[in-house]
Amino acid sequence: TAVLLTVAGLGIMQAIGQLIFFLHVGREDHPKWETLVFSFTVMVIFIIVVGSLWIMYDLNERVMKTM
Repeated sequence: TAVLLTVAGLGIMQAIGQLIFFLHVGREDHPKWETLVFSFTVMVIFIIVVGSLWIMYDLNERVMKTM
């Protein structure tokens, strides 16, 4: 569990570092359209991932319960 949390934490830190230093997200002056578009993209990806996990969990409960 500790190794999994460490790898996940390092991955998140790397993603934030790349967003700030290479993609310059949040550093533009005006307007902040790139940050808005990036936030929307992250939201859509989050909805897709959480929805997929929710569907897989629900199907596992419904189908595998009888086995």
